Amino acid sequence: MQGDLLERFADTQSALIAALDAGDTAAMIAHTRDLGGITDALRNQGVLRADTSTRSQLDSLLKFNTAAAQRLRFLRDHVERRVAEIQGEEAYSTYSAPVRRA
Repeated sequence: MQGDLLERFADTQSALIAALDAGDTAAMIAHTRDLGGITDALRNQGVLRADTSTRSQLDSLLKFNTAAAQRLRFLRDHVERRVAEIQGEEAYSTYSAPVRRA
């Protein structure tokens, strides 16, 4: 059962990354909610088996998690920069190229 949940988690996390890349807010919210439910189910099962298969799945999940986190940081930076521009402030970029004005 844990293997099935970990597989569902990986699939949902991949879908979340795709939604982040597409800028699909409704899908982002839905996939985030789904990930929360899967996480709760895993937590309720207790300690994960420490076999080779589970470790491999967890390593893959960590990579997906890192990819999603990087995308979220980039999107947050983009939104903060756009808000600063709208407010007439100088826009600073952490994860993207600075805005150059002619």
